[in-house]
Parts: sequence; structure tokens; C-alpha cells
Amino acid sequence: MLLAKARERGGTERVWMKSAIVERESGNTDEERRLLYDGLKRFPSFFKLWLMLGQLEERLSYLERAKEVYESGLKQCSSCVPLWLSLAKMEEKMNGLSKARAVLTMARKKNPESPELWLAAVRAESRHGIEKEADILMAKALQVCPNSGILWAASIEMVLRPQRRTKSMDALKRCNHDPHVIAAIAKLFWHDRNVDKARSWLDRAVTLGPDIGDFWALFCKFELQHGTKETQEDVLKRCIAAEPKYGERWEAVSKAVENSHQPTEAILKKVVVALGKEETSAEGNKQWIHFFKDEDIAPKALKASVRVVTLRKQQIVYSTLLMFRLSTPRIGDSLLPDRGARVILQEAYAAIPYSEEIWLAAFKLEFENHEPERARMLLAKARERAGTERVWMKSAIVERESENMHRQGEEGRPPLLASPGSIPAGGMCICLQRVDPGSSSIRFRSQEHARMT
Repeated sequence: MLLAKARERGGTERVWMKSAIVERESGNTDEERRLLYDGLKRFPSFFKLWLMLGQLEERLSYLERAKEVYESGLKQCSSCVPLWLSLAKMEEKMNGLSKARAVLTMARKKNPESPELWLAAVRAESRHGIEKEADILMAKALQVCPNSGILWAASIEMVLRPQRRTKSMDALKRCNHDPHVIAAIAKLFWHDRNVDKARSWLDRAVTLGPDIGDFWALFCKFELQHGTKETQEDVLKRCIAAEPKYGERWEAVSKAVENSHQPTEAILKKVVVALGKEETSAEGNKQWIHFFKDEDIAPKALKASVRVVTLRKQQIVYSTLLMFRLSTPRIGDSLLPDRGARVILQEAYAAIPYSEEIWLAAFKLEFENHEPERARMLLAKARERAGTERVWMKSAIVERESENMHRQGEEGRPPLLASPGSIPAGGMCICLQRVDPGSSSIRFRSQEHARMT
């Protein structure tokens, strides 16, 4: 009632936001949506209303609507980093890495010195197993944002174990008093079983950043593993007194609808649990990739990975399992008589429907087994669901190998170059020319086309 009167008497954007939050916590989604739309009509440049509306559509599984909301919000607030991050996350969920990559590239052009955008781009590549591109992006990010603590902390965790000490020294030279860097170094001591130093550095991290809940959760997790009841209670009391509000994982838990009005102690425990799940999943993926690279233990890893696939359904495990299955069919047949590559692919489709890697693995299976029609059909579906540049390139290769050049011209090229007459004046056309009719080698030939008038 008080908020309704405040809106009538010329309420500010915060009044409309609080009104929507009350309806969200009451479970009244229709009224929440109405208030957000009315608020945006009055305050179109207030980015938090756009974020709340997009998150509402996400909670209700209206992903296309959520995407449209974020895009509309960016037209009003083009420099809003949270809106760019939300749109990139939505594109990755709906259309795969290539779309998310394009959004993040555009976001960095608008906000070139935002470490959050650079970190999101690095993480997107890492999630899809493209570590080389992630390393290149991180190097560029540190050049653009040399004093960013979150980037240096992430770079410490990305490098190989022998290089982490050197990377930590470089980070301290740039960000000696940044809590993210201090916490990252504390984790190194923790992993090396140097308990006293790890505790000292974690204490320093929460002292430098008392309002960042992620560090309190990390400190609490450490004391649960290596501390006593007294040290655990001390960390809990200090966290409650600090009342943290920020942190990537802390905000994700504390701002969830089901956790509204939860006390600090309850949020802390939930974040500690979330940290444990993340670390278990990340370490598990690294171990399976290491096992697959060892030919002596690959068969054993293949058996175990079936269990991992069933439980986690992670893209990197699916892709590795498929590549091993395709490259060693004899071993795979003997170990997995009821779980061939096509069965694994069916599970992968259900878990990750927009993954370029999964679709191309399916294409490779059919193409190398002399099933061009099945390969063509899979690529047609892939162009609809994960139409990246590699998918279009593979489509052209299939038609080339099938000696169907007419269809190659229609499907393998973008619509603008589908026919010679559609080439704009002064445009550059890249042609593929076979070196030898009996060879699969090709060379590029560029031609300048000037339309005759």
C-alpha cells in the first residue's frame, strides 16, 4: 500500500524497482511484469528494471522474450555491462558459442576497458574447451586492463601448475592490495597443503574485501577442512558482522527468489556448498581429459567416462568421449557394445542441443563411414541450431565431395553470394578451385567483380 502511494506521488525509479521486488517475492508474476513495464515507460534508462524484466522471463522459461528484453535494454543503456553479460549468457544458452562470442565482441567495443567483459569472453572459450583462444584473450585482456585484480586472479588459475608462482609474482606487482589476487594466491597455498600461509592470505583477502561474500565462503570452506571448531565459529561471526553483499557466487545465491530474506549465515552455507560442487566438477573434467591422452589407461577411462557422462553431461566430456570412440572403434566396440557413438550422440543432443562440437562430431561419424546423405541431413539441422562458420564450411565440403557443385553454391555460401548475379559492384568473391580433379586439395582464388551496367 505504501509503495502504491509512493508511485502515485511521483515515485522514483527505485520505488518502482522495490515494488516489482515485492511482487516477485509474493509470486505474483503478472503484477511484477506490469510494474516493470510501467516503470520502464517512465525510466527507460534505468538498467536494473531491464535486468529484472529479463530475469523474470528467464525464470518462466521464455528465453526468446528474455533475449528481446536485454536487446531493448542495451538500446537505452549501451554501456551497461550487466546487460551485455546477460545477453551473452542467453545467446550461449540458445544459439551456442559463436553467437555469444559475437555479443561479447560487440560489448568490448562499447566498453573496451571492462574487465568483466574480458573475463566473460575468456570463460566462454574455456567452457567449450577452446583453451588456446582463451589464453589469447586473457593476454589481450591483461594488456588492456593491466591493473584488474579479477583478470590476474583468473590468469593465475588458468596457467599450468609450475607457472603459477611466476604468474602470482607478476600479479602482486600490479595488484598488491587487490583481494581477488590475494584469494587466488591463498588457494595456491591451500592446494600445496601449506595451511598456515593459506589461512594468513585468506584472512588478508577478507580484510581487504569484507563486503565480498565469495571470499568469506572460501575462508569458511578452508576452515571446515583444516580448522577447528573455534576457528570456524570465528569466521562465521566475522562474516555475519561484515554483512557481505557482493561477489559473483554470493549474489547468485542471495538474489535467488527462494533465498530472499535469508540471514547471512544461511547464504554463507549455501555458497560454500556451491563452491564445493564447482571445484569437484572442474577437477573431474581435467582428470578425464588427462586420462584420455594416455593410451595405456584410455580404455579404463572410457569405461569410467560413461558414468561421468550420465551424471554430469558436460560438453567437454562428451566431445572427448566421442573423439576417442571415433578414433579407436575397435577398443570402443569391445568395451561398449551397447553404447556406440550414435547412442552417445543422442545423449549429447539432449544435454547440449546447440553445441557446434557435438554436431560436427556427428557429421564426422557419418561422413567417414560413407554416409553422405546422413551427413548432409545432420549439417542441415546443425545450420538451423548451431549455424557457425565451421558448420557452413563443412556443408560446402560435403557437397564438394559429393560432386554436387550446384547445391554447393546454394548451401555452402552465404545468401548474398548464392548466385553470381547477386555479387555487389566492386565486391570481392573468394572462389575455391580444385588443384587436381583426383585430389581433395583446393586453393583460394580471389576475383574482383564489377557489375556491368
